[in-house]
Amino acid sequence: MAGMAEAHSKPRSAREAAERVAATLREAGHIALFAGGCVRDLLMGRQPADYDVATDAVPAKVLGLFRRTMQVGAQFGVVVVVLGRWQVEVATFRSEGGYADGRHPGEVHYSDARQDAARRDFTINGMFMDPATGEIVDYVGGRADLEGRLIRAIGAADERLAEDHLRMLRAVRFASTLEFEMEAATAAAVARQAGRIVDVSAERIWQEWEKTIGQPTRARGWRLAEEGGLAAAIWPRLAGQGEAIGERFGRLGATADAVAALATQFAGLAGEAVQEECRRLALDNRSRASVAWLLEHGRDLLEAELEVVPLKKRMANEDWGRLAEVAGALAAEAGERGILAANLAAAGAIEPGEVRPAPLIDGRDVMALGQAEGPAGGRVLAAVYDAQLAEKV
Repeated sequence: MAGMAEAHSKPRSAREAAERVAATLREAGHIALFAGGCVRDLLMGRQPADYDVATDAVPAKVLGLFRRTMQVGAQFGVVVVVLGRWQVEVATFRSEGGYADGRHPGEVHYSDARQDAARRDFTINGMFMDPATGEIVDYVGGRADLEGRLIRAIGAADERLAEDHLRMLRAVRFASTLEFEMEAATAAAVARQAGRIVDVSAERIWQEWEKTIGQPTRARGWRLAEEGGLAAAIWPRLAGQGEAIGERFGRLGATADAVAALATQFAGLAGEAVQEECRRLALDNRSRASVAWLLEHGRDLLEAELEVVPLKKRMANEDWGRLAEVAGALAAEAGERGILAANLAAAGAIEPGEVRPAPLIDGRDVMALGQAEGPAGGRVLAAVYDAQLAEKV
């Protein structure tokens, strides 16, 4: 029976891969249901990014049924099955307890679908679907909350959030990106426990916040984080700037990504404070450099109409698109918006090949003319390149 799912041609989609995994489990005599976020998205008419399968088969049984697997969470009853280029997370029905670190369960017991639903975070994420029939299995009232557009913790909200403090930021993310309301008891529990969010690793905080501010609904996400006390706990340096940040987020374009949004969020801080905040969030070096450059030049496009050379130099930077978005978010006054429009119009008139042309001369040419190497030679190269950008040579 092992390797049954690999007997077919490679699946053409994530859903087909998950259906094959579920079919193999059922053929082996087990229950296999779609679980969590994919069920929520399907009921909302959205295309899920991935599909998770929940089953009564223990990890050892799952490992024996499929040729290619990864035991990334076998201690928690989770195995990843690989079919073609798709990865399907298969989790054994379980109950959990003993969350000593406020993030990971200290105890895992295999159980059934009802108990598995009860240990999940929010009702809209606690439903199952039979992939063979489309039947929804809902023990937690998730479908009603989905229709009511509510983010509600499963069971006692304080208990759910105490088990995993990151769930507070997840509540904010779901409420903002789905444009749902946060149910009153859940919102109150977030406010009571907000200070505990700092116990979560910086990487996980950024992963959740990145998903929140990387969406057009970022201004609502910021407001919810403020109202729940999470913003104050994570970014005490931003105290008193909440209204201004919300306004900047509101002006930021819908297509802006999370790095542009983070630069917009930190626009009221001094340079070193920005870098410290980026390091606290464990941003990678490239993203930190982008945030610094965006804030260094964010107001350039608002204060004066740029000459062609400095304009081309900014356009040559790979963060130019983000810079235009950040400048738009920072443009609070009508005059600034007018100057920005003029600079963007000037940029649009520049041919792409003129932004970063190949230099007319290099260091060997400078040396051949008798100019010594070093800073003086560098100044010559810079001056000639500036003249080239200005189309004077």
